[in-house]
Amino acid sequence: MFDGTCFKIINGKYYECKLEGGEDFFSNIYLGQPYEVDANKYAYEQAKRMFGETNDLRKLYEFWTPCPPVPNDVYESVCALIDEKIQTNE
Repeated sequence: MFDGTCFKIINGKYYECKLEGGEDFFSNIYLGQPYEVDANKYAYEQAKRMFGETNDLRKLYEFWTPCPPVPNDVYESVCALIDEKIQTNE
Protein backbone atom coordinates (compact mmCIF):
# COMPACT_ATOMS: atom_id res chain seq x y z
CA MET A 1 0.00 0.00 0.00
CA PHE A 2 3.03 2.32 0.03
CA ASP A 3 2.09 3.67 -3.41
CA GLY A 4 -1.64 3.88 -2.71
CA THR A 5 -2.55 0.49 -4.20
CA CYS A 6 -5.24 -1.11 -2.04
CA PHE A 7 -7.03 -4.42 -2.14
CA LYS A 8 -10.31 -5.62 -0.73
CA ILE A 9 -11.57 -9.20 -0.62
CA ILE A 10 -15.26 -9.66 -1.35
CA ASN A 11 -16.65 -13.20 -1.39
CA GLY A 12 -13.15 -14.61 -1.83
CA LYS A 13 -12.29 -12.38 -4.80
CA TYR A 14 -9.65 -9.63 -4.71
CA TYR A 15 -10.54 -6.15 -5.94
CA GLU A 16 -7.97 -3.42 -6.43
CA CYS A 17 -8.04 0.37 -6.38
CA LYS A 18 -5.49 3.15 -6.15
CA LEU A 19 -5.64 6.03 -3.68
CA GLU A 20 -3.91 9.37 -4.12
CA GLY A 21 -1.20 10.35 -1.67
CA GLY A 22 2.48 10.25 -0.94
CA GLU A 23 4.67 7.42 0.24
CA ASP A 24 5.08 8.96 3.71
CA PHE A 25 1.31 9.05 4.23
CA PHE A 26 0.83 5.45 3.15
CA SER A 27 3.86 4.25 5.12
CA ASN A 28 2.41 5.78 8.28
CA ILE A 29 -1.01 4.29 7.55
CA TYR A 30 0.56 0.85 7.17
CA LEU A 31 2.89 1.07 10.17
CA GLY A 32 0.19 2.55 12.41
CA GLN A 33 -2.19 -0.38 12.03
CA PRO A 34 -2.72 -2.00 15.43
CA TYR A 35 -1.23 -5.36 14.45
CA GLU A 36 1.89 -3.65 13.06
CA VAL A 37 2.29 -1.54 16.20
CA ASP A 38 1.90 -4.65 18.38
CA ALA A 39 4.35 -6.68 16.29
CA ASN A 40 6.98 -3.95 16.31
CA LYS A 41 6.57 -3.38 20.05
CA TYR A 42 6.86 -7.12 20.73
CA ALA A 43 10.00 -7.40 18.56
CA TYR A 44 11.54 -4.40 20.32
CA GLU A 45 10.79 -5.79 23.77
CA GLN A 46 12.21 -9.21 22.88
CA ALA A 47 15.39 -7.75 21.37
CA LYS A 48 15.80 -5.46 24.38
CA ARG A 49 15.38 -8.43 26.73
CA MET A 50 17.98 -10.50 24.86
CA PHE A 51 20.55 -7.82 24.02
CA GLY A 52 19.80 -4.92 26.33
CA GLU A 53 18.68 -1.39 25.59
CA THR A 54 20.88 0.40 23.06
CA ASN A 55 20.56 3.68 21.20
CA ASP A 56 20.55 1.83 17.87
CA LEU A 57 17.76 -0.50 18.99
CA ARG A 58 15.68 2.43 20.22
CA LYS A 59 16.27 4.33 16.96
CA LEU A 60 15.22 1.27 14.96
CA TYR A 61 12.03 0.92 16.99
CA GLU A 62 11.24 4.62 16.59
CA PHE A 63 11.88 4.39 12.83
CA TRP A 64 9.14 1.76 12.51
CA THR A 65 6.70 3.60 14.78
CA PRO A 66 4.62 6.43 13.28
CA CYS A 67 4.80 9.60 15.33
CA PRO A 68 2.31 10.93 16.05
CA PRO A 69 0.11 7.82 16.05
CA VAL A 70 -2.42 7.64 13.23
CA PRO A 71 -5.91 8.53 14.56
CA ASN A 72 -8.74 6.04 14.08
CA ASP A 73 -10.76 8.51 12.02
CA VAL A 74 -8.01 8.49 9.38
CA TYR A 75 -8.37 4.71 9.05
CA GLU A 76 -12.14 5.07 8.86
CA SER A 77 -11.89 7.62 6.05
CA VAL A 78 -9.31 5.55 4.12
CA CYS A 79 -11.48 2.43 4.40
CA ALA A 80 -14.56 4.39 3.34
CA LEU A 81 -12.67 5.71 0.32
CA ILE A 82 -11.59 2.19 -0.64
CA ASP A 83 -15.22 1.04 -0.36
CA GLU A 84 -16.29 3.95 -2.54
CA LYS A 85 -13.66 3.25 -5.20
CA ILE A 86 -14.34 -0.49 -5.33
CA GLN A 87 -17.82 -0.82 -6.72
CA THR A 88 -19.07 -4.36 -7.34
CA ASN A 89 -22.38 -5.95 -8.11
CA GLU A 90 -21.82 -8.62 -5.47
